[in-house]
Amino acid sequence: MSRSTSILASLLLVTGCGGLTGESGPGAGVGGTRDGGIAADDPNAGGGESCGSEAIPLEAVAPNLLIVLDRSCSMKIKAGSQSKWEIAVAALNKLVAKHQGVIRFGLTLFPDTTGASCKQDAIPVPPAAATGGKLQALLTSALSPADPNYPNGPCVTNIDTGMLQASAEPALAEPGRPSFVLLISDGGQALCSEAGGDAGTTQVIKDLRNKGVSTFVVGFGSAVDGNQLNLFADAGGKPSGNASSRYYKAEDAAGLDAALAAIGRQTLGCVLHLKQVPASLDALHVFFDKKAIARDPGHKEGWDYDAAKELLSFYGKACSELEAGKVSGVDVVYGCKKPPPEPSCAGGAGRCGDQSECPPKQTCLAGCCLNVLE
Repeated sequence: MSRSTSILASLLLVTGCGGLTGESGPGAGVGGTRDGGIAADDPNAGGGESCGSEAIPLEAVAPNLLIVLDRSCSMKIKAGSQSKWEIAVAALNKLVAKHQGVIRFGLTLFPDTTGASCKQDAIPVPPAAATGGKLQALLTSALSPADPNYPNGPCVTNIDTGMLQASAEPALAEPGRPSFVLLISDGGQALCSEAGGDAGTTQVIKDLRNKGVSTFVVGFGSAVDGNQLNLFADAGGKPSGNASSRYYKAEDAAGLDAALAAIGRQTLGCVLHLKQVPASLDALHVFFDKKAIARDPGHKEGWDYDAAKELLSFYGKACSELEAGKVSGVDVVYGCKKPPPEPSCAGGAGRCGDQSECPPKQTCLAGCCLNVLE
């Protein structure tokens, strides 16, 4: 995320009519916290001299990202000086290392190595906190031809059952936590149709999206079925932005690194945890670049606040613009309905332009290094 396009996220509380008296905690709701909260006798007061402001600390919410990785025999074919498998392992290890403690990673591989060749057994690394080391160890071991996960058979490409397996992962249904699937394949469905082939995969991806789980699609190498991957990308709701290649197209190591970096950034941004609870949602106002964004309890467009979970979530175009880094300033104001003149990085370690500029277990979100709630 560049400095010019990064989002500066701050939450400011107008305190002229009340005060910020404590942090929220589990079970706290609108109108009360364990140690106090945000209160205002007249939450819709105007912006007179009595209308001061104070930044509220924010935390990012770590998303789930379940990687569904093709380990069919064609992954042994070279793309330059390395095999596609070697390139994929290195790129995924790099992604995990960069976002360790920030994204809750999971991993499954298709075809797997147990049971019938076209079916899938248990997910080897379900999404959870602190899974990065286990995932990296599995992939690194799989570089050896002697390892059972090395792509040396079964020589089928069962994208349909790989995605069906992913869709049944309980972690993806955790309330209040953003969840995503990342499908990486170097070819097309081949020699299997246990879950309906391409049509079955498309339906599984649509069903996931209807449950709030979007799917990123990466086609790696020159032998992919581009037309079908475009359909998967359309169904998944996370296209690359390229009109002709709506899936993320990667033909070498640099292309795969770039695709995974872009995807990693997009999993963060649409859900924030507020460490103080507002007394009234009528007094909570959100601005993008000084323009007011409406609250939408229907969760189609705009924002809403879940008092039970203390989460501020964005939906529709608002979420898309945040993920894409198209918003240069985010202000959430309690009390007076006007953005502050100078927002700040509340509760973080300061400004940032990239994840690498933040301490461990913090993420560069909205132009600020924020603590991450795993």
